[in-house]
Amino acid sequence: MLENWWKDRHSKNKKNNEDKIVTLLIPVGVNSEFDGKLVKELKLPENILIISVRSEGEDHIAKGNTKIQSGNQIVMITDYKTASKYASELKERGLKII
Repeated sequence: MLENWWKDRHSKNKKNNEDKIVTLLIPVGVNSEFDGKLVKELKLPENILIISVRSEGEDHIAKGNTKIQSGNQIVMITDYKTASKYASELKERGLKII
């Protein structure tokens, strides 16, 4: 009985973690895929929302016409499952020179 309780509890916690909201902070490098683009031009995976663009330590609410520039950091929120899947790719896209 105790073993079933432990398995059931563990599987519920795993499911709950997948639904948790997490924040991603993506740096933008010079001439990267994100540099010089407007927020509305970024092609992001589903379930990722840009909430602000950090410039010189200050956060600015992201709107569709907010321009991303090198040196900025993009603040995104998503669920844990999506973050686990795409965080590395998004960081690479923010730094990769094109």
